[in-house]
Order: sequence, then C-alpha cells, then structure tokens
Amino acid sequence: MITNQGRAQVMNQIIEIWAIVHCGTVGLSHIFQPRVWASLFMRLSEQAEVGVFVVALPGLGFASIIVVGHNQWQGVPLLLTLYGWALFIKSLVYLIKPKWGLKALARIAGKPPRYFIVPGLFLLLLAATLAVNILMK
Repeated sequence: MITNQGRAQVMNQIIEIWAIVHCGTVGLSHIFQPRVWASLFMRLSEQAEVGVFVVALPGLGFASIIVVGHNQWQGVPLLLTLYGWALFIKSLVYLIKPKWGLKALARIAGKPPRYFIVPGLFLLLLAATLAVNILMK
C-alpha cells in the first residue's frame, strides 16, 4: 500500500520529469531557433492585449501544474517550485493587467534573435539540474 507521503513523492517525480522534458525542449528550441522566437514575440506584441493573453495562458497551464503538484521547498526541487510560482505570478499579472504584459512584450519584441538564446540556456540548465538530481537519487 502506498502512503500519502509515497504518493506525494511519486507526484513530485512525475512533475519533475515532465518539467525536464518541457523545459529541455523549449530551451533547445530557444537556442537553435532564436529567429523564430524573435519573430513570434514581435508578432505577439503587434497583437496588443491579445498577444499578452497568448503568452500568459500556456505559462499559466505549465505553472499551475507545478504550483498545485510540486510543493518542494528544499534542495534542487526548490528550483522548480520557485520557477513555477514565478511563472504563475507572471501569468496572473499578464491576465489581470495586460497593459503591464504589453510593456514587457514591447521590450522583448525589438531584441535581436541572439537575445532569445539566454532564456533557452536558463531552461536547459533547469532541466539538466533536475535530471541530474533525479539520477543521483
């Protein structure tokens, strides 16, 4: 019989593996396709508040899973929890105050493609850190 603590551990590990796949894939995409990301954000900024919602909704979905199912406040898993909460708050602000999100989109929209490599490296580093932590258990 699996205890509640055992279920929580399984849930945490499933979310961590899911985040590894998600962050690793999106991170690699940012690194290998920065021109596409630059073009995407340019087009989204042209869509005004609708573009902000297009940015916020997928982030909210990803963040909600982490916030609800991954409540780890120590060690390496803390990184994913903090990232999830930061993304949740960002998405919430964008959906409630889209003009704030529009200002952020406007700042990003004019950046050269190489600018989009940095978030990709961050996501890839997060994925790699989580993966190493799981493998070391």
